[in-house]
Amino acid sequence: MPAENELEVKMAVADPRLFAKILADPDVKSLQLGDGPLKRQFEALYYDTSDFALQKAGIAYRIRREGEDWVATVKCDKGSSGALFSREEINEKIPRPDPSAKYFTGTNLGDRLSLLLGEARLQLLFSTKFERTTLLLKTGSNSLAELALDHGMIWSGSVGCPISELELELKEGNIGDILNLAGWFAGVFHLHPEPLSKYARGLALIGMDQTRPDFNSASGARLTPPALLSSCAGAIFAAQAESIQSQCVPDTIRTLRIQIRKLRSLVKFFQPILPQEGLKLHTEKLSQWGELLGNIRDLDILQKAWHDFSNRCNIFPFDAGNWIGVVSERRDFLAATALYKLEQGELTRSLFELQGWLMQGDYLRDASAEIEKALRKSLLTAVKELRGEIGAIEGIPEIRQLHVLRIRIKRLRYLLEALVVVPGYQDEVFLSSLKKLQTLIGKINDVYQIKRLLGNFEAGEDETPHSVQRELFIGWRSRDALRNFFSLPGAFEVTRKAAKNYLRTLTTLRSGRRAKAGHYADPHEPGK
Repeated sequence: MPAENELEVKMAVADPRLFAKILADPDVKSLQLGDGPLKRQFEALYYDTSDFALQKAGIAYRIRREGEDWVATVKCDKGSSGALFSREEINEKIPRPDPSAKYFTGTNLGDRLSLLLGEARLQLLFSTKFERTTLLLKTGSNSLAELALDHGMIWSGSVGCPISELELELKEGNIGDILNLAGWFAGVFHLHPEPLSKYARGLALIGMDQTRPDFNSASGARLTPPALLSSCAGAIFAAQAESIQSQCVPDTIRTLRIQIRKLRSLVKFFQPILPQEGLKLHTEKLSQWGELLGNIRDLDILQKAWHDFSNRCNIFPFDAGNWIGVVSERRDFLAATALYKLEQGELTRSLFELQGWLMQGDYLRDASAEIEKALRKSLLTAVKELRGEIGAIEGIPEIRQLHVLRIRIKRLRYLLEALVVVPGYQDEVFLSSLKKLQTLIGKINDVYQIKRLLGNFEAGEDETPHSVQRELFIGWRSRDALRNFFSLPGAFEVTRKAAKNYLRTLTTLRSGRRAKAGHYADPHEPGK
């Protein structure tokens, strides 16, 4: 049997009772083709060698009982893009549950399997037992997707973990259609991506922990929007899960905000070649999340700064007064708002729909080389402009000028971090210089941001004594800003030099010549 490509989106269902609600939903029924839901019982056995040779090669071997039949399956993970799993697989009916490579003789996957096994024997790792309810759905653009609701357990001896998930597998049509459909399910039923397959969770059960999905699995990708933007969306899904689990503590809010800003930087970079229809809607949704998380982050910075100040300057009985309580209440309210939206699946839906929109475009079909050339030119221009802007600074720059420069640095830095999966675009020296300069300017900007925020929490007449502490607090932070101002010239010079070398790398990529030693097009070839 020839290998097939499996494309599916997987979402966790926290409460299995939701299955009945999904099946009874009028909108789901309106998409249904054929008879009612089909229920089947599955038992599956997963195998590998004693040294996990298959797992290390990215291959899974499974034997599953489907009704009266035994079916052997070999799967090779082709990577994930956001929440979309792509696998190459071969299925063969077999007479009995006897694991062997012989069932797949004459296929590419079968040949790889035989080579990996050699004389080694396949051993049972773990098993799964679950009930699957399926429906065939037709999307508005005539794509076919199989909806599968799985409920059961993964077992290793007497130790188990539950299976409760929704899968949408593309049977026919456009990948973007099932991503849009997944977005609808996420928004209506408040679902979130399940980043781990049953196989990966089974491995974790026996101590082969794979609980961290590789969201950069597009490594080796070209400079094109779908893979890079979807990989960025996958990192947001991971940050979202941590934020929900932690109830939006400052560290997870910061991580989630950074990942969303990376995605926004990529969208802005790709904007000239993206379809204009729908672009504004997706960018506005990302901007709204950026504003909400940014407001929370500002209050977190203010609270931390006051905490550090009061701890270091404890020779006085500092009493913040009511204003710090107001700050805390405002932060809690915004965090609760963000948490509610995350739990309701609003961000998940937006990201699924963004991925679906990207996958449905015709803009990449016949001109990928030309697109890459144009985008590489845009990157070259962006680096040149940044270098020129830094070189034009004389004396002590205005805070507004620094603020604009910091935004440009962040966008370029986030873009380069996203491009780490594209061979030839890596430059750790330049990236490190951008990060250090961004941090330096950020510390200066924080002082002005804190002063602005304090102005929003003016004390009443009965709190006049507290104004002294607040002025001392601002002065303490201003001292740090002055010290960072003195460090700017050196950081500017380091970044300009690193940018000059990176421009050589980009010029080499554009011309097709071999890159200069230390700044090379092949990330796996060491510099001389």
